[in-house]
Amino acid sequence: MITIAPQSPCTTPNPGNTIASVSSVCANGSVFLSMQNVVNGTGVTYQWESASDINFTQNVTSLGTGTIESVSVGVPTYYRCNVTCSNGPVTVASTPVLISILPPTQCYCTPSYTSGTVGGDYCASVEIPGTTLNNPSGPSATPFYTLYPQTGSTTCTLNAGSTYTLNCTAGTYTQNDFAAWIDYNANGILDDVAPYNEKIGEVYNIGAAAVASFVFTVPCNVTPGTFRLRIREAIRQGIRSLYRINLGETEDYNITIDPPANSKLNSTFIIQGYYDVNTSAMQPVLLNSNGVGNPSEADNVTVELHDATSLRLGTYLFRRSSNQWSNSLYIPQLSN
Repeated sequence: MITIAPQSPCTTPNPGNTIASVSSVCANGSVFLSMQNVVNGTGVTYQWESASDINFTQNVTSLGTGTIESVSVGVPTYYRCNVTCSNGPVTVASTPVLISILPPTQCYCTPSYTSGTVGGDYCASVEIPGTTLNNPSGPSATPFYTLYPQTGSTTCTLNAGSTYTLNCTAGTYTQNDFAAWIDYNANGILDDVAPYNEKIGEVYNIGAAAVASFVFTVPCNVTPGTFRLRIREAIRQGIRSLYRINLGETEDYNITIDPPANSKLNSTFIIQGYYDVNTSAMQPVLLNSNGVGNPSEADNVTVELHDATSLRLGTYLFRRSSNQWSNSLYIPQLSN
């Protein structure tokens, strides 16, 4: 015979820490919450709640009433459980836990395929000539998706404002379609349509081992940082960055985009009026305003003095300056 004794009445609860299944999620991701300690005894109730601050004074929201809680997290949020013992009564809260939100660049969705590379539909190699990206990859296994490490020949550095060629070599099947994207606005979505059309190119119906080449220019206004490059091989036109496709594969790369490379600017500017080596004529000219690159790569500037009522021979001073550096150039014996 087994005798089961009733539980004793509860005493002051000790829930301990709030335990989360993960500490950070992509926006609107799910998290399971529990408590460090089991609270024994009869007369115990639970009330989960969330808030914007650790002291639970802002945006406090009541949630479930079980020992375990499942939540969807859209913004950084604190969670805790108020455990109440009716014998008293007395309420003790579990130590709050903060669930943070991962940056969009860590939350790209993975495209899917039904049959994938089984028919020879794959990307055999990816290259951007003039950079370190040169990856002969071959067909991938299920799920027919690969995110390559940001190192060595599986990444590269591009400059905003510069033009490049992306070469993608087809696999062994006789008909191949390719498309490529760069997430220039780093919002975690490789947009296919306006206003953020980030597809850098699409090529249809190339043969086995043929090369699909995309010539693209990195926008000048891109904020320097790390960006996602996606390449999809498929047997369909109008390839989207995420749609489910029957045959093909997807390769993702993390690449770096730096500020524009310094370039020489050939320019002519004109100053009109009276000129004298002992006076000055002010004419502001904006050249290489970002000061990017080596300042020794000077701009080529032609100075023209027009309509001078009087002009003395001598040495005139042209001064170039910026927040980063300043130089002087002496122009001897200019004539009218």
